[in-house]
Amino acid sequence: MPEETFWYVLREKGTWWYVGLVIVFGHFFLPFLALLRIDLKLTFLVDGSDLRLDLVMHYLDMAFNIHPYRHPNGYPFQWAWLDLACAALIGGVLLKFFIARFNAAPHTPSRIRA
Repeated sequence: MPEETFWYVLREKGTWWYVGLVIVFGHFFLPFLALLRIDLKLTFLVDGSDLRLDLVMHYLDMAFNIHPYRHPNGYPFQWAWLDLACAALIGGVLLKFFIARFNAAPHTPSRIRA
């Protein structure tokens, strides 16, 4: 159907094709193959490298789904810092409110009743 296929055509132009390949291999194949082996499963899940990979792949996935309409010829690498700055701003505001609410309550009970 032509009204539905334009979405895929936009994502096959310019550098979007390579971003799509990175998402397919980094978001599915690499974690899938890593979790098949027990030795990689233990080290992959313990040292936190899966979280970093997951955050990067999630960012690329969201950019792949949102940006091509405004940038049909490829990923705007010169503006990637703006996405990271917005995420840091939102994270900083949330962290400030969390720390304020966390410090407002006592961390340990003042008296233990028997």
